[in-house]
Amino acid sequence: MPGMAGLLRGIGQVGLGQWTQGIQTLGALSQDLLPGPMEVLRVVYLGRAMAAVGRSGDARKIRAATLARTKNPTLGADVAEAALAGLEARVAAAIALDHLGREAAAAERWAEAARHWSELLRLGGEALPGMAACRHNLALACEGQEQWDQAATGWEAALAALPRRTTKAQVKSGSASGGLCPETLLRRREWIERRALELRQRTGRVDEVLRQRKALIKRTPLDLELRLEQAETLMSQDEVRAAEREILAVLRLAPDHPGALEASARIHLMEGLPKAAERPLRRVLALDPGRAFARLALAEALAAQAEDLPRGARNEAVRMLEEARGPGFSPTVLSRVEPGGAGLG
Repeated sequence: MPGMAGLLRGIGQVGLGQWTQGIQTLGALSQDLLPGPMEVLRVVYLGRAMAAVGRSGDARKIRAATLARTKNPTLGADVAEAALAGLEARVAAAIALDHLGREAAAAERWAEAARHWSELLRLGGEALPGMAACRHNLALACEGQEQWDQAATGWEAALAALPRRTTKAQVKSGSASGGLCPETLLRRREWIERRALELRQRTGRVDEVLRQRKALIKRTPLDLELRLEQAETLMSQDEVRAAEREILAVLRLAPDHPGALEASARIHLMEGLPKAAERPLRRVLALDPGRAFARLALAEALAAQAEDLPRGARNEAVRMLEEARGPGFSPTVLSRVEPGGAGLG
């Protein structure tokens, strides 16, 4: 029924003591969207909220005007009051479940918290206020239990419940996802989407990770680190050409990006092209001589060409290899670099 979701949301806000939000939500509803008894119910709650903020005169006026428009004001009021009792009980149950969930979460009893918030979602559906926060909290409770797949699904449900865009009128009335402005809403959507992606990575479901990250890259093409993460995952799956496309996209936007230059060199080394790896690695070291990966990778590239290098270049390779393998170097960074060719002699 048109308007019912807003009616229930506004009733819930008033039931939670959110007087201003309730007035905005209920006041924004058109009286033509609701049948007589429900319109009376809207006015009953709107009047309560107005009285609570000191607008008792406005509450009396709007109640009198509504009853005058109702064909059978006595019947309308009776039906409204009956519905009122049931809705108040529903709101009270929702508040209790949320309180129990927060209490359990504060004690890190995540399974118990998840149980209460899951029940709240079943009770509230889409209509009651606080459902967005409930989804958020339920996802966190799943994280607390290290249930990464369920947590990611929870975040995705929270994302799906958010509007993709809002109008100024929606923001002004407070009906646009808690009154969030479009910029804040966009930031929230991006944060949730990245959180879900991070958790999917923990599940080991690489195909799903690649799919979700690709969709995110499409929406945020200037996020260079996200593209490099995609390239790393693609390389781990031996999808070298797809990884190379992401790396080249980064280098088109930032030709001196050290991570992209190193990744490009890694691909050349993986393909047994140490000479091609030299140029990007030397560029990295010209920009930042202290990058351990680039120094070791260049040493390895030179080592792979040892038989064809003059003695001076071979000595450079030995020196760089020794320096790169100094204190603090982690050998895992080269786990996928397997250059061929003769060793240094």
